[in-house]
Amino acid sequence: MVLAHGPAGYILSRCLPTSWQTTPIVGMAILGSIAPDFDFIVNILGISSQSHRLFITHTPSFWIISWVIALLIAKIGRADARPVHAFFMGTVLHVLLDIPTGIKVWSPFSEQFVELFPDLYFGVTLVEFLTHPYVIAEGVIILATILLWRQQHVRQ
Repeated sequence: MVLAHGPAGYILSRCLPTSWQTTPIVGMAILGSIAPDFDFIVNILGISSQSHRLFITHTPSFWIISWVIALLIAKIGRADARPVHAFFMGTVLHVLLDIPTGIKVWSPFSEQFVELFPDLYFGVTLVEFLTHPYVIAEGVIILATILLWRQQHVRQ
C-alpha cells in the first residue's frame, strides 16, 4: 500500500464500538495505521538503503509486544485504554495490509520475507500496475473512506 494506510485506519475506527467514535480515538486509529511507515525516515536520511519493510517496525510481533507494554502502562496509570487499543489495532492493520508486497511475518522466529506480489512495484508497465488487484483494492479503500467520511459528516 502506498496511499491507503491512513484511510484504512479511518475505516477501522468506524468499525469500533460507538462509544469509541471520538475524535481522539479515531485519530489514534489513523495514526496507528501509518505509524509503521515512520521507519521510512531511515531511508530518507540515507542511514539505510534496504527496504523499510525489512525493519522490525514492519513485523506483527513488534507491534503486538508494544501493545501489551502500552496496555500495562495505561493500566498502571489508570488511563483510558481505548486510544491504546485503537492505535495498536491500526499498526497491526498496517502490517497485515503490507503482507501482499512483503514483510517478515514470522519475525523473530523466522527471517523469511513473505510477499504475494514480488514484482508489483518494479518491472511492470503503468497499465499493469494500475490494473493490479492490489492497487485496485487500495483505490477501493480510499473511495470507501471518502464515502464513510461524507456519510458521517452529512448526518451531523
